Amino acid sequence: MNVEMVDFKKYRNICIFLTVLFATSTACFAQDGAGIFEKAACNLLDQVLAKNFGSMITVVAGVIAIISSVVGSFRTAWVLVFVSVGIYIFPSIVKIFFPNLACVVN
Repeated sequence: MNVEMVDFKKYRNICIFLTVLFATSTACFAQDGAGIFEKAACNLLDQVLAKNFGSMITVVAGVIAIISSVVGSFRTAWVLVFVSVGIYIFPSIVKIFFPNLACVVN
């Protein structure tokens, strides 16, 4: 039983056309979700990190950083210090990099 190989050179133009068609249509669909990052950043800024959860993460990261430095894991201690400081300065970073967000403009 002989199986013929498909000659893809015949279908090259159709493949190029379909690739361009789908590439442009997905770019159009992606433009509809332009506000997703802004909504997520505002939600993270206003609802999560500015309230009790952000404070809890900061305190827990600080305590674990102290414990890990006593144990001798200084790399973990520095990572946790950066996490706790990063949560504390997150609103300022968002105001610097994204000054036009609706939740930042005061």
